Amino acid sequence: MISPRAPEWSSFHAAVLPPVGRNIHVTGGAAIAHERRRCEHPLLASDGTVTRDPEKQAAILDAALALFAERSFHGTAVPDIAARAGVGTGTIYRYFASKEELVNVLYRAWKTRLAEMLLDEFPEDAPPREQFRAFWRRTARFADLYPVAFRFLELHHHTGYLDEKNRGIEAQVLKPLHRFLEKTRVAGVTRS
Repeated sequence: MISPRAPEWSSFHAAVLPPVGRNIHVTGGAAIAHERRRCEHPLLASDGTVTRDPEKQAAILDAALALFAERSFHGTAVPDIAARAGVGTGTIYRYFASKEELVNVLYRAWKTRLAEMLLDEFPEDAPPREQFRAFWRRTARFADLYPVAFRFLELHHHTGYLDEKNRGIEAQVLKPLHRFLEKTRVAGVTRS
């Protein structure tokens, strides 16, 4: 399983991800189940605490991810998300202020997970061919492990409803790729 937090990105993650497995106030076997679900959905609560039913919130996140990947943001209505999650439409607004907030939470969680897979221990000193191979293998691995999330990210990375924080995450993810392309262009390995 992919670690939800990598040491090299700790300051980046601190701004994006709540600590996984902390502030869960349940006992016995239920704590383990909630902690596991928490790893699957690293942004269950914006402040890092589980304040409402984590299973219900996870069901909403799962349903929204699937529908946004299938139908896009604009093609998905909140009642459709609620129906797929098995909750009332009003329940969604107890967890998320708007559909825009919901899509931004999902985008931030999955874009951060993608960034971890792409960039953690990336061979920056390796020759360009090895770097290119590592980048594409890691991208393919993410797509294999999380196909719905991959489709979701591909649909949503250039849209106007993403908030400033998500646009910043996008820039952070693309920065190493831009450095790589510039380095190979200067070295004459690639062309403009």
